[in-house]
Amino acid sequence: MPQVTLGLPVRNGAALLDKAITAALAQDYPHITLLISDNCSTDATPDICARHAAADPRIRYHRQTRDLGAIGNFEWLARQADGDYFMWVAHDDTRAPDCVSQLVAGLIAHPEAIIAYGDVEEIALDGSRRMIPFDGDTRGLGLAGRLRKTAQPQFFQTYGMWRRAALQRLSFGATAWGQEVPMMMAAACLGEVVHVPGAVLHYRVNPKPYWQLRMSRDDALPWGALIAKLPRAVQPFAPRFAMSRLVWGTFGAVRRVAGLRAGLYAGWLMILWLGRQIRVWTFGRLPARRGKG
Repeated sequence: MPQVTLGLPVRNGAALLDKAITAALAQDYPHITLLISDNCSTDATPDICARHAAADPRIRYHRQTRDLGAIGNFEWLARQADGDYFMWVAHDDTRAPDCVSQLVAGLIAHPEAIIAYGDVEEIALDGSRRMIPFDGDTRGLGLAGRLRKTAQPQFFQTYGMWRRAALQRLSFGATAWGQEVPMMMAAACLGEVVHVPGAVLHYRVNPKPYWQLRMSRDDALPWGALIAKLPRAVQPFAPRFAMSRLVWGTFGAVRRVAGLRAGLYAGWLMILWLGRQIRVWTFGRLPARRGKG
């Protein structure tokens, strides 16, 4: 049976970490390794990780010596993973006990797919739950169709099951905003994404909006701290200055795996999508995104 690595990035996640580790280890799929990357936590995270690692040999716990930033922590886990398949598990999310086994079966049944993802149940701050309608399935689409469908702001399929070899071919950009976009657009060039109904991810809403977490945290973005010091009313408009970097990062990530023509097409799709976002920022409030890691 295929070997699965579950990668858990965490920084100061003690409040919910114990539940996330327990849920990961409770998966009914037998061949798993839980790889935890502690990104210089200053709370009880190291103690929780050490306790679980001492009790279960399937855990590999690593404490970083410097702050990698959120995306850097995700990337470290992907680069260190071995085995056939890989899945990120956020420190504040859980999954149904049969989620891993169902997603593995989905990849086995669809050899042309590089990602299998399931259903998403959102857990709000007040504890209420709702299923999120999300269509990231790209089966039957050609390269252009997969790129068009992937050119959107939410990527729940990122938390699906990846073929490790395909994931490790991708580049992880240091764009200030939309940091999953270059990686996921490049992934669309390598194969299809398949939806597996019934493999449930319990996705917890982060109280801080995506742009605030990313802009102020990643040390890969030296001007992020400066943006965080701007008046709160101005901060949401700061990503406008990062648009060119996002377009260029998407072009480069796609070009490396699929060639110049695909890279140019992906960059053009980003320009169109960002144009729509500008209208949202100009005439309405910036949509909130949830951050992890």
